[in-house]
Amino acid sequence: MSSGMREYSARGGARGELRLGDLPDLERYCYFVAGTVGELLTELFLAAVPMPDAARRAQICMRAVPFGLGLQLVNIVKDVAKDHARGVCYLPERLAAEQGVPLGDILLPERREAGMAVLRRLCARAREHLAEAEEYTLAWPLPAGAPVRLFCAVPLALALATLAEVERGTDALVPGRSPKVSRALVAEILGEAAAAGADDEALRRMLARWRGGG
Repeated sequence: MSSGMREYSARGGARGELRLGDLPDLERYCYFVAGTVGELLTELFLAAVPMPDAARRAQICMRAVPFGLGLQLVNIVKDVAKDHARGVCYLPERLAAEQGVPLGDILLPERREAGMAVLRRLCARAREHLAEAEEYTLAWPLPAGAPVRLFCAVPLALALATLAEVERGTDALVPGRSPKVSRALVAEILGEAAAAGADDEALRRMLARWRGGG
């Protein structure tokens, strides 16, 4: 994480602003920011949860990075306007160029349709990673892995609900606004996750619900 962030910080410093070239470049950045956290947490979880099944352990480890990437992409798409206000943009230049919109103009009302096309492309990629995150969460064995499932299910459901908010509106590209879930919805997810964490089918139903926006 430290070496990767030094690299991106140096790149931004050399050009006066950080710009990410394409989707692989963005995901590499996300790996240093959040994928490494997924790897660290997985090692900590594995130290606490017995995992005699080597194949299951391998599947869990394989999905640790996508979990982190999915959550970070959600943070990026929901915070475009907020980041823009402080002179930062994490959207890939190539995706913006494909839609004919310079990143500096991404919040202009007349560019909103093109800007939303960029965000929806990233939302689709985030959903791919979060599908891996769902399998990661369900792979932890019961009953020992129930606390890990709960720990993972809450941010995963919140990320899925937030993606739906980004996709169904335009607040992500409106200055002073940010797509977000309500406090009531957060409380609902917390209660639902606590009840679903120890049951595979209940957890799948819960995540499917928020995958569709609730």
